[in-house]
Amino acid sequence: MSLTRKATIVPLMPVAWDLESAARIPVFEERGLFVENVQGLLTAKHLELWREYLSDNQRKFTTRIRIGLVHRFESSGHVGREEEASKTLVEGAAACLQILRPTRSRSQLIQLRFSEDSSVDVFRFTHPRENPPNVPQSDIVNTIRPIDIGKLRVVLPMFLNLPKDGPGNVFRAVKNFLLAYSEIDEPFAQVLVWMAGIESMLWTQTGDQVADRRKKLLETIDPTWNVYEDSATEEFTRVEVKIGDIVDDLFDFRNRLVHGGWVPEEWQRRKGRQAVSGVVEYSEMLREASAAILRKLIVDWLDQQTT
Repeated sequence: MSLTRKATIVPLMPVAWDLESAARIPVFEERGLFVENVQGLLTAKHLELWREYLSDNQRKFTTRIRIGLVHRFESSGHVGREEEASKTLVEGAAACLQILRPTRSRSQLIQLRFSEDSSVDVFRFTHPRENPPNVPQSDIVNTIRPIDIGKLRVVLPMFLNLPKDGPGNVFRAVKNFLLAYSEIDEPFAQVLVWMAGIESMLWTQTGDQVADRRKKLLETIDPTWNVYEDSATEEFTRVEVKIGDIVDDLFDFRNRLVHGGWVPEEWQRRKGRQAVSGVVEYSEMLREASAAILRKLIVDWLDQQTT
């Protein structure tokens, strides 16, 4: 049976200048997954099949994609097991990268086949919602860097095994992180989901919930850790907020929201962190912290499994 060359692509946006100019970078080389420059591979004509669902501007935007996660593979002319396996691999890598370096963009997936003359036929295309995700302000200016791809290469095998091998509490925490970033727009609902992920990461090895979650969190993360340590925001404002200084308010905020409460009047008068244009509200700063803390717990766990 003759085989057809195919590829699955997830565009990466926005990317740092040194990633945009980099050569082909291996991510999971044994399985054929790389970060590549895909500029010029797609034209608006290739997306003609979806013209009823995509505006001209949306199709033109897709064709301007420069860098992507690319998995090249071969299969028969039909869409079947190989295509689904490729889709699962690339979507898993994109999800892992979103944890390693969250950005203000939604993931989309494109699958295509190459003919003998190397022309392209797109046979699967998923387009995300047009409005960008409601990410914390601290992540708005993040870009994907070569260092993030290097990290992805190290932790991805372990990450991909989470659905099958667990542990369950880490898998639940990962789902909570991604759910709040990609599917939930309400800020206070995001806080609840991210806090649920934090508590999931703090469960004991025997499956018991920790009674004193604040204490357990500060035993797991150094109280002097700056929640903006890996945010691009820190590059512009040199902001520092230690987890030990806000952990009590963070759990208090969680408790208020889950029981139908709201932001205390005192917090509405309290200034949060310094921003490029003014000051971030204190409750928004706690939202940023909840996402950053959950992210650190997950990434630290992945690091521990690979050392």
